[in-house]
Amino acid sequence: MIVTPRDCTYHGTFSTNPACWNNRDNNYYDVSVNLVCTDSGSDGGDGFTDFGDTVDNSSQGGGSNSGGGSTSPIIPCEDSVHGCGKNADIIARKIGLSFNERDWLRDQSETTILFYKNYLYANSTIEAKNWAKGQIELEILTQNIPWKTSTGTIAGLEYTHSHFDGSRGFFKLKDGSIVVNSSSEQTLTTSGDLRDKYNDFNPNDRFIYIKLAGSTEWAEMLFNPDNFADGLSNLFKLAAKDLGKNLGRYVLPIEDIKILIDGKDFDGQQVARWKAAGFLLFAVIPGSKAVKVVGNVADATSVAVKLGGKTLVVDTIKTGLKVITNNNVVKFLSETGDEVAKIVDGIMTFNYTGFGGKIITNPNKTTTLIGKWGNQLENIWKTGLAKQGANEGGMNILGEATGTLAEKWTKNKQWLNQAIARGDIIRVTVNPIKASNIIFKNTNQINFNSYNDVILYMKSFNEISEKFNNLGYFGKEIYTLINRDYIYDPILKIFKP
Repeated sequence: MIVTPRDCTYHGTFSTNPACWNNRDNNYYDVSVNLVCTDSGSDGGDGFTDFGDTVDNSSQGGGSNSGGGSTSPIIPCEDSVHGCGKNADIIARKIGLSFNERDWLRDQSETTILFYKNYLYANSTIEAKNWAKGQIELEILTQNIPWKTSTGTIAGLEYTHSHFDGSRGFFKLKDGSIVVNSSSEQTLTTSGDLRDKYNDFNPNDRFIYIKLAGSTEWAEMLFNPDNFADGLSNLFKLAAKDLGKNLGRYVLPIEDIKILIDGKDFDGQQVARWKAAGFLLFAVIPGSKAVKVVGNVADATSVAVKLGGKTLVVDTIKTGLKVITNNNVVKFLSETGDEVAKIVDGIMTFNYTGFGGKIITNPNKTTTLIGKWGNQLENIWKTGLAKQGANEGGMNILGEATGTLAEKWTKNKQWLNQAIARGDIIRVTVNPIKASNIIFKNTNQINFNSYNDVILYMKSFNEISEKFNNLGYFGKEIYTLINRDYIYDPILKIFKP
């Protein structure tokens, strides 16, 4: 047996002696032996032997009644990562881990332990220590979760499994990300102050944490209750220095993407770009389901653009669009290099080549497009520059409906009535005077010479008549607008209430 004095972080790997914990900064002894330092006798030993522990009883019969038994050796202090006073225990003391948290860290791989060691070596602030402790805390909380199949949304994100444990909810998102929804603050929150500044937009005062699929690190989620569409606007009200100095990691969901915000990824230039030009470029984080802000168009896989008072997010990979930026102008080009649309000062000009030509949006209202689907509205929809439903500053298109003819019209009518209720600008994309655009079954060969002819025809029957059933979907939309006393402007190609 070799006994040598040294300043151990903790006395022994399996110590149960309270004196060791209460006076852990004092000098104790490292003991190296070739024998197993345990006592697992069934007749009296209490498990692990701690030298000098007055309450450690010895057994009377050896390992077991049959004369032997299984034993667990003490990890020697010479172990470079897990041993007494080595990396795991040094980290535990440095950031104030509990015994349970310390034991969890000891069980981790050398790679994980060295990650925390190197991180804390490079970052010695209180915030850095809280960040490391917060990571470990959340890892322990989410170990061995008994998931149950359950669907719904948390912070606007769809989940497939959930579990509830007292004041916390645990959710597995569709993309595999893990979310913890807590009524109390976890240590990770104290690694930065963006969450507190952003809390005006979190009226329920919940603390939401997320580990993105493919990531090994937890982040705090920021969100906006209004469908997240104007989340970027709210976030970028923060000063550049607030973004740049934060050590914490945050995730902001906008539409169907998750933006990872890290203090080191933000600078004054990026904030200034958003404030002045109204756009940000993003690139997918390798191995993750999230994106981060990038400075070069060549690196971008998606772009967020101010459109009216909202934010338009375009996945350039999915849509096949190319992005060109010049000062405060953002242009979207087709794969052949043709300009599809441009956005200047929050107003979009879409280069529609069909009836009425270019579509110019109103920054304060939704521009609802009606017309025929095939090769017309369909082509606009595929660019990813329009969405279905309220879209202040942008375009609203009813995506391709499914179901029977009656079911499709029910969905169409509901969508149109919502646009009417909002006071949307309603822009036609095909000629509303041409009978073939309006009447699907034109057995009587009806023709219109003017829009007044269309009005007279639409007011000559009701919705339960055969004439109504013979109308196409666009014709039924025209019928609805006329009978709601909308007036058609042939110059602007829009319907006005």
